[in-house]
Amino acid sequence: MALCACALAGSDGRATQTAEKVWREAVHEAEAGHREHALELLSQVIETAPDFLPARQQRARMLFDDGQFADALNDAGEAARLDPDDGLTAMLHAECLRRSGRNEEAIREYDRAGSLQVAGTDLYDGRAAAWAAAGQFAKAIDDYDRDLRAHPDDAVALLGRGNARAGLGDDSNALIDLDAAVRLDPKNADAWISRARVLSKLNRNQDALTDLTRAIILEPKDANLHLVRAAVLEKMERHQEALQDRDTAVQLGPDLPEAYTARGESWAELGLTEKAIADESIAIRLNPALAEPWFARGQAKFAAEDLPGAREDLAHALTLREKYDEAQRLLAAIDGKLNPVVEAKPAVPVIAPHAPAAPAPKSSMSAEEHDLRARKLIAAGRLQDAIAESSEAIRLKPDFAPAWNGRAYAHLRAREYRQALADANEAIRLDPKYKNALQVRAAAQRAVSKSQ
Repeated sequence: MALCACALAGSDGRATQTAEKVWREAVHEAEAGHREHALELLSQVIETAPDFLPARQQRARMLFDDGQFADALNDAGEAARLDPDDGLTAMLHAECLRRSGRNEEAIREYDRAGSLQVAGTDLYDGRAAAWAAAGQFAKAIDDYDRDLRAHPDDAVALLGRGNARAGLGDDSNALIDLDAAVRLDPKNADAWISRARVLSKLNRNQDALTDLTRAIILEPKDANLHLVRAAVLEKMERHQEALQDRDTAVQLGPDLPEAYTARGESWAELGLTEKAIADESIAIRLNPALAEPWFARGQAKFAAEDLPGAREDLAHALTLREKYDEAQRLLAAIDGKLNPVVEAKPAVPVIAPHAPAAPAPKSSMSAEEHDLRARKLIAAGRLQDAIAESSEAIRLKPDFAPAWNGRAYAHLRAREYRQALADANEAIRLDPKYKNALQVRAAAQRAVSKSQ
């Protein structure tokens, strides 16, 4: 039987008794599976008796279980204020803070829960997850270690420690943890996708693809899984399959801007700039605060020779993310094209006797523009033309690592493996952390070894 809020009115004693009665009814309704009615009763209690702690705690737990973390956080915070010495309430508050993305506050609240004699798996795993989300992977590993010393077969802790180790670049040990997590909990899609990411970093792309396919079987409606698999397929140069996965991601997540951004990039790789611009425009409409779709649309407009439109999009991408090197380079190239520097020339040419031959005319395009054209030619399968464009970019800007890597990739596609290896090595010399160049070099090395 639902009670109206007015039934809770009266003296403080009577109000407390009535609040407790309605709260007990709410607990009974929740246990019977009538969650909506239970939440309605708890809201009635809190509206009239906002300091009634059990109702705050109960509603916070129920909202948390329903994934309504922001609403749960409000109740958990009030409960923690009402009873600052209750460790379990501090734990609940910490969990709500973490799930709401407030990781530093969550860590402090986990610490407070620990000072209130709360210990064990939930505390260590929760605080470790908050450390990891804050980018403090070494501290996350310390907490996961505490849990795993007591519970060595805790699949959740192994998964978390594996991800934290991967965050530190310790891929070999990360893989050990993730292998164990998959073995202990083979129905956890997160374990498969985490292992796939590490395998892909190690250039074990076929193994990564197998793991991602298993994850998709477990979670067939997860659009993000299709996006991750598409990225691996792109590394394997299986562009049409990647496009199919990205198209599936759009169908599964019609409100997911990342899906449209990724599919737009596939269209651009295939030279279909109108479709690319259309998809990036949808992504921007869905979330105008993301820099990636603005950059991708700027690239597509540049390819379509809409320089003013490309410039506007790239400039906006830089307002959203200051350190966006690719956007900065392409914007500089566009500015150079829109505003060319005109050098003063003498009115009457002076020809000296026995003058040396005139140097070859300089390209009117920048190194960045030649590099972008090379990428388009690679996507179109015109590999020798792409090599020529990359070579021109290198002539104009010898320390431009992307041009060396672009030429290396074109040589690799053309099965000119030794040339690919030499160019990839130069790209890495110029930029030792250049991931794409490292991948191209690894592929070229394998190919050279097989040919010997």
